[in-house]
Amino acid sequence: MILPGISGSFLLVIMGKYEQVLAAVSNRDLLSLVVFGLGTIVGLGLFVRVLSWLFKKHHDIVIAVLTGFMIGSLRKVWPWKEVISTRINSHGELVPLLERNILPEQLD
Repeated sequence: MILPGISGSFLLVIMGKYEQVLAAVSNRDLLSLVVFGLGTIVGLGLFVRVLSWLFKKHHDIVIAVLTGFMIGSLRKVWPWKEVISTRINSHGELVPLLERNILPEQLD
């Protein structure tokens, strides 16, 4: 949420907590949501301080890394894709397995 190219939901997926937080929202589990919210606030506060310190001490390297995150994320968020192969997920739905990024002129 602070770093470009890295969203909060992506971090939840990486940590394996996305479904748990989504279930807490759906079930209106206030205790879990309060604990999650407090953890988010503390984590963001600490990370902002660390990032601020990194900017002061190593500005050029931090900018290079953040630029790499943004450029690297373009491949994943590119809107024009061609499905190469599919699979059936655990809900019985057909979902893309392999996709290839294409230019808009190549769309049918």
